[in-house]
Amino acid sequence: MSITKSRVWFSPRTPRRIKEQLAGILGLPTTNRIGTYLGTPIFTTRRTASSYQYLVENISKRIMGWQTKYLSMASRATLIKASITSIPTYAMQTTLLPQKICHHIDKLSRNFL
Repeated sequence: MSITKSRVWFSPRTPRRIKEQLAGILGLPTTNRIGTYLGTPIFTTRRTASSYQYLVENISKRIMGWQTKYLSMASRATLIKASITSIPTYAMQTTLLPQKICHHIDKLSRNFL
């Protein structure tokens, strides 16, 4: 465990005095945000479509970098299967993505074809 990278997160209902005491005992600073793990946010609140907007943006960036005029339909489909589908896979292993995000990703891949 890296002490320099470590933080303590408490529930919003935890009294301030207890937070300060425990943080002092552990010798770690407190935080309101837990952060990310392997690029996927760790949530402490309700998940919304905006929470997963980063997936749509990553896919859009990837698609924009491709020279589609030089690719056949079969090549485009292969690119989508090989690279685009792998982007949301890790997030989908732990949570259900909101339908809105799934529709955005589907629309991006269909527009590419």
